[in-house]
Amino acid sequence: MVSARHRRVLDFLVRAYRLQSVTDLAQTIVGDLPELIPGDNHMFGRHHASTRRISAIVTRHPLSRERFLGEANETGLLGHHPFWRHLLDRRQPIKVLSDMEAGREWRKNPFFVEVLREDRVLDHLNIEFGQPDCFHTVGVMRSRVGFSAGDRQILGILRAHLPHALENARFSERCCRGGDSGGVAFSSASALERGARGNGLSSVFNTQAASAPRLDAWACEQARLLERGVSERMLQALCLPQNGRIFEFRMVRDWNAGGFRILLSITESVPAPRTLSPREREVLGRLAVGRRNAGIARDLGMSVHTVRHHVKQIFAKLSVDNRTAAARLYFKHGGGSLHPPS
Repeated sequence: MVSARHRRVLDFLVRAYRLQSVTDLAQTIVGDLPELIPGDNHMFGRHHASTRRISAIVTRHPLSRERFLGEANETGLLGHHPFWRHLLDRRQPIKVLSDMEAGREWRKNPFFVEVLREDRVLDHLNIEFGQPDCFHTVGVMRSRVGFSAGDRQILGILRAHLPHALENARFSERCCRGGDSGGVAFSSASALERGARGNGLSSVFNTQAASAPRLDAWACEQARLLERGVSERMLQALCLPQNGRIFEFRMVRDWNAGGFRILLSITESVPAPRTLSPREREVLGRLAVGRRNAGIARDLGMSVHTVRHHVKQIFAKLSVDNRTAAARLYFKHGGGSLHPPS
């Protein structure tokens, strides 16, 4: 008879095996793994053994460290983590931090002191799969010590399936993109910052010089969020009007090359709709430049409840269901002349 817990494992594998991008697979894993193994945070990452670097990581909850990957990679602190002593060890495929290092020693470990202390990661259950030079990990982090035999058993079951789910995701991406991701790639937030200051993303993408500060600031902020493990679904696109067209920028993780990639799509502007009231257009204008409801309420002298009502009406009239889509329509309709409120 199949137990309820094993039924949840089967349901998890069904979701993992469906055709989806690598990013969506990562989000499926960190979003659904808590149903199987409780923890304070869950992660999926891509690692490089020769350089002891993490090129990409997705977490259920963003890590406190603003530049987690930068701190881990550029300082060499990652090499102090006990897991790196037995990478891809077939005799120890399931790693538990508390089995490898005593609690008081872990609290002195440079990687804990400098990187993970803010998140109180006192124990970590981890699996690895892939090639010795480049592999992926799935882990559960806890602020208390100890994982049960059942926790280890479930992660062991998943370890046999996740490599195949990853290959499915890569196949799906090749079919959808034709093997060409496009855009401009960067290895890290610090590399992006150096490139933005040195060359200017506006020149790379051939946008107006006046847009350069906003584009550079947006790109650096998105990169820092990705380095904390934030899901791409939580990122905001940037829309810039230029010569009757809309330049829409998105940032994504580059799972194959490591780092991340900025993608650009260009669309033609269309005539502005007449369906919004003057007040709704004021709310939409501020929403489009990134203001949250509380800020819009302060700007326009209304309550947050009233702002929510206006936003709901705007979504209904524009036939959209999120702020990014509403902002995209706003700029398409020639509203890009509105500058963000100071």
